[in-house]
Amino acid sequence: MRRMTSVLLLVVLAAACRGDGPLPEKREGPAGEMSKLAAKGDAVTHKASYRYEVAPLKVSQETRVTIVSRPPDSLRHLDVVTRGRSGQEVSSPQWQFQKNGEFFTCFKIATVQCRVNTSPVSTFGHTDLDDFYELVRKRDSFESVKETERAEIAGESARCFIAQPPGKATPTPTAAPVETGAPPRATRFTGQISDHFQFELCYSDDGLLLRGVRTLLGGPVRTGSNERPTATLEAVSITRTVTAKDLELPAPVTGGAQSATPAAKGASPSPAGSAAPARSVAPTRTGSRSPS
Repeated sequence: MRRMTSVLLLVVLAAACRGDGPLPEKREGPAGEMSKLAAKGDAVTHKASYRYEVAPLKVSQETRVTIVSRPPDSLRHLDVVTRGRSGQEVSSPQWQFQKNGEFFTCFKIATVQCRVNTSPVSTFGHTDLDDFYELVRKRDSFESVKETERAEIAGESARCFIAQPPGKATPTPTAAPVETGAPPRATRFTGQISDHFQFELCYSDDGLLLRGVRTLLGGPVRTGSNERPTATLEAVSITRTVTAKDLELPAPVTGGAQSATPAAKGASPSPAGSAAPARSVAPTRTGSRSPS
C-alpha cells in the first residue's frame, strides 16, 4: 500500500512538471498579497473613472478611462480626446462590453457602431492599459514585489506595491515623426531605450485598482534629458453603485460577429472587429519600441 501511494505521488509530480496538471500557487509575501488583492476586486460592483497620461511628453490630448462592473457584466471605455488649435475637442472613443454572456465592441468612426465579438478581448484590448490589470494575475510577471506606504487616492485608502518585471536596456534608433492626432508615443525619444519597467500598483481594501504607474528604467531615455518616461493611470472617482443604464451599449448592434483579436504589444490598435484607422485610438507603451 505504501509503495502504491509513493508511485501515485510520483505520477502526480511528473504530470505537474509536464504541465499536464495544476501547479501549486507559489506566490507568497508581498507578491501573493498583491495578487490576492487584485483578484478580490473582480467581484466588486463599481464604477470608476481614471485619467491616463504619459510624461514628460507634452501633447494636446487627454485619455479618459472608465470601468463599470456588475459581475458578471462589465464595461471598459477608453476615449482619446484631442484638442485643436481652436480648443475644439475631437473624441475617439471605444467600448468593450461583457453583457448577458456575450461580448461586444463599440467604436466611433463617423458614427458609433457596436458589434458582437465571438470571444472576449483583454481588459481594454490594448497592451499598455491591460498590463496594469493583467500582469498581476500572471505568474512570474514580476521578479520582485514590495509593499510601500499607504496612500489616499480618489478619497480611498490604498495599499501600494512596487513591482519590477524582468527586462534589460536595449539600443533603439531615433523614432519616426509623430503622427497628427496620435496618442502619446515614447518612441519619440532617442538614445538608449529600456524594456525594463517598474510598476507602482495601488488598490483599495476591496481590491479596486486606484493607481498604476509604469516607469521606464535605464537611460538616458531622451537626448539631453534625465527625465524618465512614465505612464500613469489614476482613479479620479469611484462609486460602488451601478445601474442598468451604466451598462447600456451606446448604439444598436450591427453586422455579423467579429473575432476579437488581442492588440499587438506596443501598437495602436483599431477597436476589435472594426475597420477604424490603425492609429486613431488608444495610447501606446511608454518607452517601448513600435513595430512600425
